[in-house]
This record gives sequence, structure tokens and C-alpha cells, in this order.
Amino acid sequence: MESKGLFARIVNSRTKDKIIIDNMDIWVRVVVRPLSFLVTYPLMRLKMTANQASFISIFISLVGLMMVVVGKKDGVLPAILVFNFWIVFDAVDGNIARTNGTSSKVGTFIDAISGYLYLVVLYIALGLAVYYISDSLEYWSVVVGFITSLMTVFPRLVLQKKNVMFGSDDDDVSSKTSYGWTKMVALNIAGPAGLMNPMMIVAFFTNLLPLYLIFYATIQGVLGMITVATVFKKVLNHAE
Repeated sequence: MESKGLFARIVNSRTKDKIIIDNMDIWVRVVVRPLSFLVTYPLMRLKMTANQASFISIFISLVGLMMVVVGKKDGVLPAILVFNFWIVFDAVDGNIARTNGTSSKVGTFIDAISGYLYLVVLYIALGLAVYYISDSLEYWSVVVGFITSLMTVFPRLVLQKKNVMFGSDDDDVSSKTSYGWTKMVALNIAGPAGLMNPMMIVAFFTNLLPLYLIFYATIQGVLGMITVATVFKKVLNHAE
């Protein structure tokens, strides 16, 4: 009875807003969140804390990168599977924190760092993966991977610097619950927990991983430039 009670507590730990946000992302609603409950349960039985889960998620993303670096061509598929598992495990710390009532700023900070690291590592690994699986071993994919990695982090640094110096605006921290259809589609296609993950597996087995890298490099580049331009516009408005 206690075991059933714990699992029910994990499943029911989400707030109403959290459920709404999860349901907006098809992959999260159908696959990621349900699997995260199954992973969270035995870890909570082992008394794992939310912060410990966050640190493990950091380790998982680094393992994915090392699989490509060390395994080269043979390490590409295992790395892709590890990255897909990271998406599931990334939800574990939140499940634990909400279930135990241990949510904190420290935990939120560690979780955010884990997410940033994942995006950096992911595109570097994808660039190397395309390089290793290509017959010609052209370096373009490595360059694209590193640039895309930069474009996932640099706009966030610019935004955070602006928030520290000038304060955050309402639209900087707007809730996903207020997203319209355009942002919802973007969330599903480009969101780190969205459909880009199963599409990564499909791209590997259909030999379309180079196209996949170019597609998401373009998306991240465009979104990054829009973010930076928007932030600079707000900063210049503060100066007036």
C-alpha cells in the first residue's frame, strides 16, 4: 500500500499550471512525463534527493558526448539514446522536489545549469556524429555543431545580463500557460524536450542526421538572433 501511495503522490505532485505546460508538448505528455514517473519511483525508494538527481542528469549529458568522442561512428546511436534518456531523467528532480516539498532556488539553479549544459553538449556531439558517419569526413558539421552550441547559450547570457542590470520584463518571464498556437508549435518542434528527440532517432536510422543538424542549427540560430536583437532593443529603450 505504501508503494502504491508513493507512486500516486509522484503522479499527482504536479500543479495545475505544470500539467497544462506538460500537455502543450506532445512528446512530454505522451512519453517523457509518464516515463519520468516510472524512473522517479525507484529512486525515491532509494531516498535520492532532487539535487542529487540534477547532478546525475549533468553526468548523463557528458556521457552522451563521450560516447561520440570515444566511440566515434559506433558511439553515435548509443549517444543519441543517452540524450533521449536525459530528457526523461531531467524531469526526475522536479518530480522528487514536488513530491517531497523540497523545491528550492538552489535546486532550480542546478536544474537550469543541467539544461544549459545539455544543449551545449548535444549540438557538439551531433556535429561530431555527422562528421564520423560521413564517408568524406568533412569538417563542416563540427563547425556547425560548435556554432549551434554557442547560439543556444549566448542569447541566454545576453538576456540574463540584461535582467541583472535593468531588471526583467513581464514578457521575459511570461508563463508558458499563456502561449498561443505559434509558440506551442515552436515549443513542440524546437523545444529541448519536444519532438526533436524522437526525430533525432528517426534521422539516424534514415541517414538524415546531417539534414537534421542543419535544420536545428538554422532554428537555433534564428531564435538566438531574435532573442539578442529583442534584448538589445529593450536595453536601448532603457537608455532613452
